[in-house]
Amino acid sequence: MAFQVGLKTITVTLGADAKPISNTPIKVPFIEIHNKTGNSSCFVGDSTVDSTWVPIAAGATKSYTASEISASTKGDYFDLSKMYVAGTAADDVIFQYLQVES
Repeated sequence: MAFQVGLKTITVTLGADAKPISNTPIKVPFIEIHNKTGNSSCFVGDSTVDSTWVPIAAGATKSYTASEISASTKGDYFDLSKMYVAGTAADDVIFQYLQVES
C-alpha cells in the first residue's frame, strides 16, 4: 500500500505559560522548529518546559527525526499534543512536520 506524505505547518503564538504545539494528537516522524527572526529565544519540551531548557535562538531552525533518536526504530513518532513551547508572550513559532496521508 502506498502512502503520500504531506508537509504541514502550525504556528503557535506564545503566551505566559508553555503551550502545546497542537491541542489534538498529531503523530509525526519529523518536525522542524522555526523561531522567527525578531523573537526572543524559545524552548521546546514537555509540559514542564521553561527557560531552563535548551534555547532555540531567534532566527534559528532545529529539526528532529524520531527514528534518529538513540534506541529508536523505524516507525517511531512524535505526538505534537505532548510537545510544548515556551518563550516570550506574543512571539510566533512555526512548526513544520511530515504527516502520512492515506
